[in-house]
Amino acid sequence: MVLGVLALLAILVGLGTYLLGNDPTGDTTDPSADSSGAGGTSEKANPGGSAPSGADPSSSVSREAFVEDYYAVLPDDTETGWSMLSPGFQQEVGSYDDYDGFWSTIDSVTVEDTQAAGPGAVDTTLVYTTDGSSQREVRRIELTRSGDGYVISGDEIVG
Repeated sequence: MVLGVLALLAILVGLGTYLLGNDPTGDTTDPSADSSGAGGTSEKANPGGSAPSGADPSSSVSREAFVEDYYAVLPDDTETGWSMLSPGFQQEVGSYDDYDGFWSTIDSVTVEDTQAAGPGAVDTTLVYTTDGSSQREVRRIELTRSGDGYVISGDEIVG
């Protein structure tokens, strides 16, 4: 219970820092120096999301931090999640209603780990909780540069 509360607190602090425009990772590397490619997705069971058009949640953030920030807004803020998806991936997912409908079935999602998986992807260990039952999976999140940040351009289950 205490670990769960601490994890939630850490997520909220990270999200607050993120929303204030600070880099929650403390990473000072130039994100434009990071090359990233776009990849397709082989699985739509967990469509990715994007942020509202007025916000830029991806600026000056590492790939891993961007993915953590993405899942930190879900399942509650699907508008922000949806805006963090590339237009092409949004089309692949379907509609915003499809995306929101998926996330409405999830009570919570927790990021347990993120690791770079090549120049344009992050492997993310997630735990989904629905109706008191938890499921763990590893997803490869494909990222594409967008301005000075990233958008999610694909995902697939890899473990």
